[in-house]
Amino acid sequence: MKQILITNDDGFESKGLFALIEALKPLGNVTVVAPTVEKSACGHSLTLTQPLKFVELDDDFFKLDDGTPTDCIFLALNKLFDDAHKPDIIISGKASLLLLYRKCVEISVKTSMILVMNLQKMLSLHL
Repeated sequence: MKQILITNDDGFESKGLFALIEALKPLGNVTVVAPTVEKSACGHSLTLTQPLKFVELDDDFFKLDDGTPTDCIFLALNKLFDDAHKPDIIISGKASLLLLYRKCVEISVKTSMILVMNLQKMLSLHL
């Protein structure tokens, strides 16, 4: 089964995030790491000035206090997943970015990003 990692910029309580989770569950194991609060317009920022803390809310569902969506993905890849079990696909719901990961390529900030159609349309979600 595929391993799917999800984040967003609307925060961990977003209705859209929960809809995306439900839509993707049949496709694989879903792990969510989302910002504690809405982080629009800073999704590609990395937090460098303060420590960040994962808060586990449920199995495979985390919020990242004071983190951006990029922090969520970067830290999840480096702290929640070991080298042998990296996600097969990374999805940023709100930003409509799909990050593809091939196990032969090192996952880091250098990860290739492919802009795709709005995921809400792609997944036929009507939010």
